[in-house]
Amino acid sequence: MVVEVPAAVGAGLLGSMVDAWDVAMTDIGPADADQGKGGKYLLLPPGYTGDVPSGYFAFRSPTYNGYALYRAIRAGDSEAEVAAALALVKKLRA
Repeated sequence: MVVEVPAAVGAGLLGSMVDAWDVAMTDIGPADADQGKGGKYLLLPPGYTGDVPSGYFAFRSPTYNGYALYRAIRAGDSEAEVAAALALVKKLRA
């Protein structure tokens, strides 16, 4: 599965991708793999032995099930800042 995470522009974007046992496979955000710049996260199934294409942040999952939680952090209370945070959420793709 590929999850496309947008660059955190105008607001913060944080989250985690976890396996079926609620163990984090990776996090997203300024201190994690994408460093807040966005990118494509490739979640590989258990036992995957094939090549990993370049241009992805690849993570191997020990389970076939999992979920992700994301949170947009607005920069302030203005309508524009709230709209920027909401726009980040709308750009997430799986």
